[in-house]
Amino acid sequence: MRKMIIILVGLAAATAAYWGYTRFSGETVFEPPQTGSASDLELPDTDTASPRARQTYVHGAEHSYYATRDSLTRQVTREFGFSRLINPGTPAARWEVEKPHIVFYEAAYAYRIDADHGLFQVERTGSTVVPQDGRLEGNVTIRFKPRPGSRVDETTILLDDLMFSSERTEFSTDGPVRAVSSQIDLSGRGLVLMLNAQNGQLEYLHILDLKSLRLKKFVETDSPQPDRAAASSASQEMFASSADLTQQPRQSATAAKDAQAADSAQGRLYQCRIEDTVMIHYGDRIIVGPAEQVSIQNILFRSSDSEKSTQQTSADPTSPVKIDSATASAPLNRLSFDPMPADGLSMGSESMNADWDVRRDVVVTCEGGIVLQPMDESPVDSSAAAMAVEMNGTPLRIEQVAPDSPNSTLPLAHCGLLHYDMTADVLKLFKGSVERDILLSGGLSTAGRIVTRGPVIWNRKAQHAQVAGPGVIYTAGASEDLTEDGQIAFAGQMELFFAESAGQLSSPRLAAVNLTGGIDAQIHNQGLLKTSAESAQLSFGPNNELAQATLKGAVRFENANAASAQSDTAVFHFDDRHQLARADLTGDVNLVSDGERLHTQKAFITFAADEAGQIQPVRFETATAASLEAAGASTEQPPAQFEAHRIRYDMITGSGRAVGPVRFVFYQQADPNSGLLTEVWPVEITAEGDADFVSKP
Repeated sequence: MRKMIIILVGLAAATAAYWGYTRFSGETVFEPPQTGSASDLELPDTDTASPRARQTYVHGAEHSYYATRDSLTRQVTREFGFSRLINPGTPAARWEVEKPHIVFYEAAYAYRIDADHGLFQVERTGSTVVPQDGRLEGNVTIRFKPRPGSRVDETTILLDDLMFSSERTEFSTDGPVRAVSSQIDLSGRGLVLMLNAQNGQLEYLHILDLKSLRLKKFVETDSPQPDRAAASSASQEMFASSADLTQQPRQSATAAKDAQAADSAQGRLYQCRIEDTVMIHYGDRIIVGPAEQVSIQNILFRSSDSEKSTQQTSADPTSPVKIDSATASAPLNRLSFDPMPADGLSMGSESMNADWDVRRDVVVTCEGGIVLQPMDESPVDSSAAAMAVEMNGTPLRIEQVAPDSPNSTLPLAHCGLLHYDMTADVLKLFKGSVERDILLSGGLSTAGRIVTRGPVIWNRKAQHAQVAGPGVIYTAGASEDLTEDGQIAFAGQMELFFAESAGQLSSPRLAAVNLTGGIDAQIHNQGLLKTSAESAQLSFGPNNELAQATLKGAVRFENANAASAQSDTAVFHFDDRHQLARADLTGDVNLVSDGERLHTQKAFITFAADEAGQIQPVRFETATAASLEAAGASTEQPPAQFEAHRIRYDMITGSGRAVGPVRFVFYQQADPNSGLLTEVWPVEITAEGDADFVSKP
């Protein structure tokens, strides 16, 4: 995403340099030409003389150039030339030339602008001739060439024509625009660029209709896992020019803030906006969109003055610059430009498409354009100036291409608004005005899918996310239908902890989840199990399947047969088939099944499938002293009580074993003729050893 700024800044820097060149000898503004067509000009008679105006040479009005040298080093900084001046002569206010070229030489780079035809309104101050308003037509080419050793590749910008207005310091074209390098391929139509007349800084840049933006080989391979710091540094590497776009590599929070504050003092913050049905294809695996708008904020442009100041400071002050006669008369200190191919480059040149790689290229398309302009001038602190990306849609979809079906996609996230802090590597998701929920998904499986009102704050560095409820997290179930999967509803806060991804494009994998503020769960493991608690901690397996759940605070759960349990805490364990296998209960444990109630402080329940395949509790065992109450024969008869040091009970057969000492109390109906004052009388049996019992007939 950020590398698309390279082309925009390159174009801005080239036009900024051209504007500076046209203004170097004064501030007088000339009216634009009355006509923009060379055919409307009345051409004066050609003067065959070869006059010289300071550093301007005209040799038969052919193959001439105008050079500007630095007053100290005598190195050439600008060159303007042409192959033939069609209308030479002193009275001419407009110069019509063939094959014009303009070259700008800087410390770290050089630009060259070429065209088939040029029309310039010129200003004469004494013997000096300075071009003012102008128009370049036919195969307009802007080539940016960095010095050897630069990390920025040579870039070529192709246009059909280019207009310049000195009155508004504006460059524009209604025709096609294409920019190509080994890293980027941008194709669009229409350009408007405006500069500040006082300081030459960029005020507005707009490509009216973006056809596509391709970032070549931007996607890393899945293995081995790329180094995060290196990947961040590479992705944030920008463009070094007269307006150097700077984004520091990832570092500690304190160091990043200090560096940002230092750069903010030297540069200006900009924002970039891409509009109308923006789609981003991340290789052949991830698709983001459609976005109504993509905004990149707090882009830092550092002026070349600070860079030159740094270079001069670092240079040895005792080493003077030696200027001899040879240096003073040297024609050019050029970075040589290779000649253009005989057939030239064209907007649809197939040779420029040869290195496309659908697996590793990032492609951005939209139905609108790209706008680059300054942020508000209000002061901001270093943390507020962090480079950030915002996207919104109805909804905005982040989807993964299905591995077995390239024409279908699997959801990763759906939301209304996305905000990404590129410095802190923090992603925030919000619901929109139309979408009521945010969706987070694991891709192929419904297991681990989360639906919430949000917002969602995901710290990608820490592999940690916070999700505000209410919401639902889905667990692996018996059916691929989402409604048949198990689900855990939460009303408060959810914390997500992610495992390290296997590759750059791998789906996020849940490692653990913490839930607070009350939960209500339904687990469909070959049968419905309902549970509730004040909080929960969930652990997940490699495929986002629920492996263990720890519930705390007023825990209650029951199955489809109305068997229920209550405790202070409960830990649920799931087997390799993702089915509930065991529950460990602690603290004021109460188990109720078929009218029987067991009370203890610690117990274990084992689950298994019945003949119908439904998961049911099949046995329990207590780890502390326990009491078991059976339902009475009538409402007047108290229930039987069985107390023991530990109890193991089979809920299918209704039989069990009590570890002694044991105490068994049951009640008999009293003989009405016995004269007793009660209708029932207790019978108590005690033993120091173990006892087997049956609670069902």
